[in-house]
Amino acid sequence: IEIPILREVFCFIYLTFVPGILILGILKLDRLSTIETVLYSIGLSCSFLIFVGLFMNTIYPAFGITKPLSTTSLLITLIVLISALYLLCFVQNVSYTPFSFAELNSNTLFSPYTLAFLLIPFLAIFGAYSVQFYDSNILLILLFVLISIIPILVVANKIPSKMYPLLVFVIAFSLVYQNVLSSVFIQGSDLHVEYYFAKLVSLNSYWNPSLEHNANSLPANTIFPSIFSKILNINLTWTIKIIYPFLMSLVPVGLYQVYKEQTNDKIAFLGSFFFMSFFGFTHLATTMKHPAVEFFLVLLLLLLVSKEIDNTNRAILSIIFSVSMIWSHYGTTYIFLLLLAFSWTLLLFLLNMKFQMFIQMFSGDKINIIRSNFILFFVTLAFSWYIYVAGSKSFESIIGIGNHVVSSIGKVFFNPVEEGGVYWIKRELPLSWTLARYLNYISQFFILIGILCSIKSKSKFKDFNLKNEYLFLSIGCLILLAASIILPYAVGRGSMDLVRVYHLTLIFLAVFGVIGGLKVLSIFGLINKNFERMKASFVCIFFILLFLFNSGFISEIIQETRGGDYNPSPSIGQPRIVKSGTISEKIPYYGYNYPAFDVYGASWLGRYNNGNKKIFVDSYNTDHILYSYGGMLSESPRIQHIPPIKFDALMSVKSYFFLRKINYVDGIMQVDYWMQKATSYDKNWWNTSKILPVLENKKNKIYCNGGSVIYE
Repeated sequence: IEIPILREVFCFIYLTFVPGILILGILKLDRLSTIETVLYSIGLSCSFLIFVGLFMNTIYPAFGITKPLSTTSLLITLIVLISALYLLCFVQNVSYTPFSFAELNSNTLFSPYTLAFLLIPFLAIFGAYSVQFYDSNILLILLFVLISIIPILVVANKIPSKMYPLLVFVIAFSLVYQNVLSSVFIQGSDLHVEYYFAKLVSLNSYWNPSLEHNANSLPANTIFPSIFSKILNINLTWTIKIIYPFLMSLVPVGLYQVYKEQTNDKIAFLGSFFFMSFFGFTHLATTMKHPAVEFFLVLLLLLLVSKEIDNTNRAILSIIFSVSMIWSHYGTTYIFLLLLAFSWTLLLFLLNMKFQMFIQMFSGDKINIIRSNFILFFVTLAFSWYIYVAGSKSFESIIGIGNHVVSSIGKVFFNPVEEGGVYWIKRELPLSWTLARYLNYISQFFILIGILCSIKSKSKFKDFNLKNEYLFLSIGCLILLAASIILPYAVGRGSMDLVRVYHLTLIFLAVFGVIGGLKVLSIFGLINKNFERMKASFVCIFFILLFLFNSGFISEIIQETRGGDYNPSPSIGQPRIVKSGTISEKIPYYGYNYPAFDVYGASWLGRYNNGNKKIFVDSYNTDHILYSYGGMLSESPRIQHIPPIKFDALMSVKSYFFLRKINYVDGIMQVDYWMQKATSYDKNWWNTSKILPVLENKKNKIYCNGGSVIYE
């Protein structure tokens, strides 16, 4: 089908929903709510596509098909298999209706609320476009203001509760895409390596599981995007920028349903909003592994609290989603395994206790997920996959992180490394980020109080229907978060940084932040009954402030009006940072967003370089773009960093010097952490003017596009 847009839209909807809906019909799961049906159908469709891709990649070469993942092979195979699913669904469940049309009546779909809120995502898209092409962030500022108003309307009962899931999706979608669409190129750091392996699969129409790298062990990030790219007929960059942020925008919707099953509508909404208020939500949406694995994790949690799914179907779906997690991200999988083991041990211990408190806690609450047979299956499959695929690199990574943490425990408070938890507590920050840090401290205090009160409620009052499994998983997350702060080497370089750990734990803990905030404010309600009635409003205002500070909105307003602050936001801060940003803003910005100058320069160098010469760059941020758009990951030993001192000796080496826009135009050469340690250099940057005259005199300029430059 070559009609513009039609193929892309139709195939996206078809691949995203239809296989999953048919599988739900085969399993006779027709009593689910609309939200659960949508989430499970998308999750099952994604799992189905990954499995089909793996099957084709493994079986077809045995029959002489050297390009098993070609467009033709994919189309034929998917048509045959989806048709088979349709026939099986028809035989199994003739009267199957996937959605409850009572929930989708015209009054709901075309109400003023629905139509008004559906305009907000368009504001995010046009705002990102305006930032990128017209250097104006006015629309994005308006977007953040509108998003901040929504929780107030919810708490004030101005919006019907049936609209809450739509509101959560609208906020999540807007936050994710205003960030992702701020550049036409891929963003972040990890994504460049993931893009390299996905590109290999797309070009070769074959996934080579023997290539040794962590990113190559994940079919959800290699085979899955290639399938969408070929079927939708769009390039891989836009496939990544559309599919994975869409999955990330569904994570808060799933969390809303998880929280709602255990509390009430308003707490569920505020819990989801709290989860989205942390900047890790938008930051990690630019990767492939985090949106995929978090979506499957939330589906597992939804299975844990769901009341409409029988044990057999729960077991089947648990296996499907846990396998999909393993195929999506090894780090999150290992953490979830630790949480399962901790929760299972805690459950086993408490079940053997004879105290009345625990007898009351466990009465009438069956175990759905945390069973020894499920954990054994999960552990066996995860370790088997990571050991035998991609040269065991994923398995070696987790072993290396464990050894690193154990060997570094003695350095806890004496030498807090950069990016460790203690480092971020002690680090001096500008005004807005100092206030944001204190707001985050308060939110973590609320989480602690919320968990303690939930334990007490389980034993006595039963205010909410919190599942024991969920509560114990959350206790494990709280311990993990505390360890990440106390042990500086538990996070940071060589492992998951604190931003990722906190973001991941918020999946479980965000709802307790709301519960804890309400409980703390109830203390003041004992003094003043009017305050008791207003506590939900105060909690709402607190999380709005947290959102505005964490998103960079406040710091950007301060920077534009009086200066002296710091905002590395790649979206709302982009116009000002590119024109007049400080060095401390430009370094993280250009390590996250790569301008066209850098992309074209890296592509040219990757295409025309002499394969025997070394390539000198300023830091690992330049490495990333050479991996993705230069296609040079397999040649990474050739890529070396320019030291801030004694660089004259490099001039005699037959090599290339690649300077990006931040180096050549802005005059900033970044010094990464490892170079600082090797050279004892006390800054994270130095001026390009030190080396540029030497390059002009001793090297030949072979490429320049006005932003990036290459010397030989």
